[in-house]
Amino acid sequence: MEKNDFKKYEFVDITKADTAFVAFGRGLNEVFSNSGLALCATIADIDNVEQKEERNIEVEGYDLKSLMFSWLSDILFFSSSEYLLFSKFEVEIEKEGEDYKLKGKCFGEKFDENKHEINAEVKAITYHMMEIKEENGIWKSQVIVDI
Repeated sequence: MEKNDFKKYEFVDITKADTAFVAFGRGLNEVFSNSGLALCATIADIDNVEQKEERNIEVEGYDLKSLMFSWLSDILFFSSSEYLLFSKFEVEIEKEGEDYKLKGKCFGEKFDENKHEINAEVKAITYHMMEIKEENGIWKSQVIVDI
């Protein structure tokens, strides 16, 4: 894999009833962004999702897991309530004392049955086996979603 080729996420088989993914990033912002991509790729094929609409998300967490849970839950909310599919994210995370704040921008478009292929209906984000850690300069998140 070349230096510019960086795997953003992969699906893993760690649970029978749900779907799991592992996302990667060169920093905390990137791993959260790529976790959003993995969630959206769980829902639909995002390769042809254009960035026509933007939604802002601001969440807080008392640790990285609670921040990830809130971030992905808000993305899922827009997907479920407004039928939006996202294919790009911009994320800024700040640590304030012991807490974390995330400001994110989500770019995508409304689901179009003639253009987009649905993969699965994601019902909820879970804390089950969730991990967020840094190893050798690469951040990694593992998330299981309830389908």
